[in-house]
Amino acid sequence: MAQFKDLFTELRRDTGLSQEDFAALFHQSGSTISSYETGRNQPSFDMLIQYADYFNVTTDYLLGRVPFDMSPSVFTDSFIDNVTIQDVISILQKLPDNRRRALLVLLGDIQLSSTIQEQAKKASKGGVIEIIPYIILAIEDDGDREFMAWLYIQYQSLLYSEIIRIVQSSTDAEDVLHTVIEKLIDKVGFLRKLDRRGLVNYIITAAKNTAYNYCRDKKKELDFDFEQEVIVDNYDSLEDDIIKRENLFCLDQVWNSLDSKTQYLLSAKYLLNKSGKEIANDLGMSSDNVRMALVRAKRKARQAMEDWKHSTNQAK
Repeated sequence: MAQFKDLFTELRRDTGLSQEDFAALFHQSGSTISSYETGRNQPSFDMLIQYADYFNVTTDYLLGRVPFDMSPSVFTDSFIDNVTIQDVISILQKLPDNRRRALLVLLGDIQLSSTIQEQAKKASKGGVIEIIPYIILAIEDDGDREFMAWLYIQYQSLLYSEIIRIVQSSTDAEDVLHTVIEKLIDKVGFLRKLDRRGLVNYIITAAKNTAYNYCRDKKKELDFDFEQEVIVDNYDSLEDDIIKRENLFCLDQVWNSLDSKTQYLLSAKYLLNKSGKEIANDLGMSSDNVRMALVRAKRKARQAMEDWKHSTNQAK
């Protein structure tokens, strides 16, 4: 705990006054102030109050009893709408524990949002950015929430531009973007495992597919032919065990052991439902080469899962 002599010296120096000039304000000598700052003497209680009032701190702070250098009037001054901090404290004291915890969670979300906004403004050199959607701030896991907030700040403009190009309406684009964010939150565990290239490909495709589906649902006339956008891939059986529900857990266990190209091919085909043409364009390959690459990717994943199952069974 800080001592009076140190706090007094710091506050006096913050005023920019010398010991003699400061002493003159209270009709004292410079040697008296010096004796306080060296710890040889301490002021009387009456002088302590005068110093505290001058520095706009409490006497408890000046004596080193509390770490808060707030003004004594902070508890009695109007906080908002004629409500004082003392009123707020009284309300908090009457709340049950579960309400206090809920309030702390809400305050934490607000603080996180404010911090993210400030960081984003600095990153964009003061530019205006979108407020982080509450659906992101409501994520319980701290790591997932921070990741999604980062993803939103980094890529919301990119996603919005892809969406509005398709839906051709700012109002519709905002609705679609919100839907995309909801879908990405559901996949946050998977997204955090992707490298930057895989992540960007995933979220852009998710945005485009969601926008296409939105337009289909609203039966809008678009400037492109959907039949040209989607190629039916008959070479993949619906019974393919790489996408069976019972194998998803196993695939998740071995995902990080797969190379980035294999990860992209599997996620693009089975999670994003990309067509062979879209994957070919992404990778700069022909459709035939994509077909063979998918076969190899499935083979790698299947082998990795079998190896994992074997090692797990041996461990038992």
